[in-house]
Amino acid sequence: MILAKLYAPFAFFKACFDDTNLRKLGRTSGASQGDGYICNFDPNCVNWELYLLDTHIPAVLKISRGEKDGRA
Repeated sequence: MILAKLYAPFAFFKACFDDTNLRKLGRTSGASQGDGYICNFDPNCVNWELYLLDTHIPAVLKISRGEKDGRA
């Protein structure tokens, strides 16, 4: 229920997101000339399921409970 309440505004948000600007940044930064390993701008390289389950959702829950992470 906590996740449902937290994500309700995003789940029902009617918008279209794209990575046009990210791709432009990658082209202008030299990522297309082989330097992509330094600054990888390819969102296809992210394991999104792993990211959501192991990073994003635990962080959202932690913040929603008001927990501190120990960083300054």
